[in-house]
Amino acid sequence: AGVCETRLGDAYRRQPQCNLSSGPANGTLGSCPRFLDSGGECAPDCNKGYFSSGGRSRCAEGALSSPTCSPLPCLAIGAPEFGSIGDCPTSMASGGSCQAQCIPGFSISGRSICRLGDFVHAPCLPNPCLTTEAPEHGSVGSRGSKHRGNCPQILPSYATCQPACDEGYSASGVTSCFRGVTTPAHCIPDPCNV
Repeated sequence: AGVCETRLGDAYRRQPQCNLSSGPANGTLGSCPRFLDSGGECAPDCNKGYFSSGGRSRCAEGALSSPTCSPLPCLAIGAPEFGSIGDCPTSMASGGSCQAQCIPGFSISGRSICRLGDFVHAPCLPNPCLTTEAPEHGSVGSRGSKHRGNCPQILPSYATCQPACDEGYSASGVTSCFRGVTTPAHCIPDPCNV
């Protein structure tokens, strides 16, 4: 600690200073000097995602009292797109997590978390479709048929694929997936040539 002399009449009184070699944990010195005179105060800054609790740094007879930088909570938590709030509270401390829910046709991809005032929802992702069932007189992939379709075993939502049809049959269109519901193509007989 440094020492500051104050004149009191003809005498000098030595007042200890406070050494502020660094700011508070998760913060910086802000407007604070390296040495703060006894009776002085200053305002340190908190890092992004933290707030100051305890006001200003103060020096009293060489003893320093400083605020702390605490993690910001998440406030006004809402529902994810295509979902509902689930067990998530309306506010949450930093580091907390909760489980949102999704509407039918979507699945949650994890837990939602609060990180230093930023709430990150686990997204509700559209359900994929299983396309392992071949249409009658056809196939979905390249196995088991001389005609090759391009349908994977799992088709992402909003995607389409083309099954293959046996000779003498044609596909009625494409197989599509919409939020976990498969709309299959059919193999219909080719018209007869007369």
